[in-house]
Amino acid sequence: MPSRRAIHGPYGAAHAGVEARPMPRPVPEVISGAGRHAIEGVRVLVVSPVRSTRDRLVALLAASGARCLHTDDAEELPEFLAAHRFDVVMLSDQIAGASAAALLTDRPRETSAPPSVVIVSEHPTMEQALAAMRAGAADLIASRPSADDLLACIAGAAEKSRARRAEARRVRRLRRLCRRLNSARREVVGQIESLCDDMAGAYERMSDQMTRVAISSEFNSLVRQDLDVEGLLRTVLEYALARLGPTNAAIFLPSSSGEHTLGAYVNYDVPKDAAEVLLDHLTTVVPHRFEDVEAPTHFAGDAAMERALGEDAHWLEGRGLVVMGCRKDGETLAVAAFFRDAAVPFTRAHLESCEIIADLFGQQLGRVIHVHHRHLPMDEWGLPGDPTSR
Repeated sequence: MPSRRAIHGPYGAAHAGVEARPMPRPVPEVISGAGRHAIEGVRVLVVSPVRSTRDRLVALLAASGARCLHTDDAEELPEFLAAHRFDVVMLSDQIAGASAAALLTDRPRETSAPPSVVIVSEHPTMEQALAAMRAGAADLIASRPSADDLLACIAGAAEKSRARRAEARRVRRLRRLCRRLNSARREVVGQIESLCDDMAGAYERMSDQMTRVAISSEFNSLVRQDLDVEGLLRTVLEYALARLGPTNAAIFLPSSSGEHTLGAYVNYDVPKDAAEVLLDHLTTVVPHRFEDVEAPTHFAGDAAMERALGEDAHWLEGRGLVVMGCRKDGETLAVAAFFRDAAVPFTRAHLESCEIIADLFGQQLGRVIHVHHRHLPMDEWGLPGDPTSR
């Protein structure tokens, strides 16, 4: 068995575990200057079981400035390829040429480009050329070529290797750019999503404001035409029902005696024989509890109703209630209540409409009182629930 020890090639690099092979002397063949220049510095691995073929090829290439290593065992290919980077591998067809060439050319290209493969044959044939091409080999050459043919073959194969390495570098660079672009894309998409959320929120707020302005303008144009309490109450209830839908409604007016009277009402689903009793009871309960509440207050469900009305909650059992104080200059001039079956609840949009109605109703009611009592001193003005104000 041959000894296994380090071999030093023309690179000056050492490869452990490979049989030492002395470099042959260059053969006395004439090599043109152009050919010599074309393969100077090209790294070549010669794989052939025939020593004379190896020696002749290595001698020709080394004489032209190529940097060569050689072996007679195809099983050593992975070790050589792991330890060195070759431009060209010259592979004898006696060592499973096509399959070995495919093994070389099919190596993963993410990290490095494979070297070009040149198949060396004693007697090249068309069938061998086709098989070599299918396996990815760069060329097929005779085992005893002329110097110029060998150099031209190696120069062409080396150029293909350089092109593949350049392509591999471009691919790696493009992959890096793609990763950075993908990261930037994710960042931009995140910013766009955040911007869209902000825009959607801003649009919703603007839409709500425009709706409020439209409701305010519409309702204000209606109530400003009413300069008596009865007409104003009728307009308010008609508009409220248009915004809230079918519902029971009652407006309670304060009087100078400290009590409240029922100024106007709408009976939607309360039986006629029970409506009067219910409204009279609400007149004694609701205004006193909510006359100081500024914003419309919504009570949905029996539990909420019990917290709001206490032992009187049974009068509105199974219903939803909205109560709002109608104020001007900090004084409550009316208390409005809307109630209906809890199966048809009041929405946030309904509450916003109630807030606008309460504000404008209170302002207009204050103007009506001023108009009706402008000939009297302010300390003699009555309240909307006084008999003189009706």
